[in-house]
Amino acid sequence: MPAVENDQLPETSLQIALSDRSMIGTLVGTSIAILTFLLFFLYPRSLSGEVNPDLFQTTITVILAAIFSFGASALYRHMSITSPVKSGPKARLRFRRAELFFSLAFALMLLEPTFVLFTLRLVPVAFIALGLWISYLLLYVYQFKHCNDGRAVQD
Repeated sequence: MPAVENDQLPETSLQIALSDRSMIGTLVGTSIAILTFLLFFLYPRSLSGEVNPDLFQTTITVILAAIFSFGASALYRHMSITSPVKSGPKARLRFRRAELFFSLAFALMLLEPTFVLFTLRLVPVAFIALGLWISYLLLYVYQFKHCNDGRAVQD
């Protein structure tokens, strides 16, 4: 995220927020398509006991959390763009909340295949997917700590 000097949201942050609107829309659409697929193909198998019903419900919960996190991110981005107040602590807080919700939603989207694989009882592949997801989280933490020094990136 670009640096915010004197509590002013820089123009580049607004440009990023504007460009991210279409990406969030695409990701929400993809998430809804995945949810529809899961319900259409796995729900009957869950009822019949072919797949673990608890894992199926966990899988549905993860995709729903991702959808609503993308929605919250979109809301805060929209507020960053349309608010008459584009500087100060409130503007910076809105932009950071948008980034937080986007990061949460993206991490949940990356976790989703792991739950699908566990639900289908493809355990070895599911553990590989889980390992890759944990690697992603470690990379995210590393990037946040070492590239940003725990604060906004300087322009």
